Amino acid sequence: MKLLFSVDVTMQDLMDFARLSGDWNPLHTDQNYAEGTTYGGNILHGAYSSSLVSRVAGMHMPGKYCLLHKINLRFISPISVPATLSVQAEEKSQGWVNVEILDKNSGVLYVQASYGYSLHREKIKYKSKIKLETSKPLKEKILVIGANGGLGSALMSELGGQAIGTSRDASDDYLFVENVEHIDKYIDNIKIKSIVNCVWPMPDNEPMISSNYPEIRVERYISEPLRQMLALARLLDKKGKKNASLVLVGSTFSDPGSHNYRMPFYTLGKALIPTLVKILAVELGKNSNRSIGVVFDVIDDGMNSSLTEFSRIRHADRCPSGTLPSAVDAAKQIIWLINNQSHLLSGAVINLSGGSLP
Repeated sequence: MKLLFSVDVTMQDLMDFARLSGDWNPLHTDQNYAEGTTYGGNILHGAYSSSLVSRVAGMHMPGKYCLLHKINLRFISPISVPATLSVQAEEKSQGWVNVEILDKNSGVLYVQASYGYSLHREKIKYKSKIKLETSKPLKEKILVIGANGGLGSALMSELGGQAIGTSRDASDDYLFVENVEHIDKYIDNIKIKSIVNCVWPMPDNEPMISSNYPEIRVERYISEPLRQMLALARLLDKKGKKNASLVLVGSTFSDPGSHNYRMPFYTLGKALIPTLVKILAVELGKNSNRSIGVVFDVIDDGMNSSLTEFSRIRHADRCPSGTLPSAVDAAKQIIWLINNQSHLLSGAVINLSGGSLP
């Protein structure tokens, strides 16, 4: 065991923790009551020990990039306050640490603990190569819907001056569009070369049958995204230059596979895209415009930024290349599709999952 830090715990610390946790049990907070028990005085909350374990994880082992998954605590002896505690830890294996909390002076062991962790990563921020200049007339542009997300940011960075991005958040870099369903009200002085839809609600894991509010889930994951995609199709039909493309981003989660339909509403919404692409190809084709679907597996960014290292390795192992694509990798493939002007692409749904296993 390696000594990491020592801490003095006073009655004030104990009372502060009681206020924070809401645990005012008299054994902890009532001196008169506590002195009348077999312990002879105030006993520190057991949960206070878990905060010390959290400090070990978040500040020392592994530190900044720690994402805790599990803490085990075993209370060996009660901690009488005031006390001076010694906190020691040892990493037994990758992602698993043992901790001991002892009396610094006597060496009495108070708490044995262990925890499991993985590593999180900071969100990659792509710098746009241009700023939106609203004062000047906009000419031909590629419209990126959801430009502040993982894939959208990467597209904006790669496209540079060719693109204009939209966001629901006010920004100097992007066009503020509060509701994509009414996007035609926000677009002026622009001829659209293509539209790429990178907007989709974050998935949840609520089962369909046992959902308490299925109508809310249907609205969020199916009805609203469908209305948004139709609004984009109408905008392209109205303001798109000849051979402009509407690119809808799908997901392998719409197919049977290892995910076992753990996000059923999200899955069903994404499953609309292949059929919608074909329908829109017919309707947009009347004005010589195209509808294209592109399907990715797990992109190592955006909503997958919080993947644990174990999950990241597991998904990478499903790919023949052994490497998860970055948002930049995905963005470059979307640009490749846009630049391919063949009318034969319209109505196609192209799987760019790198041959990943289902």
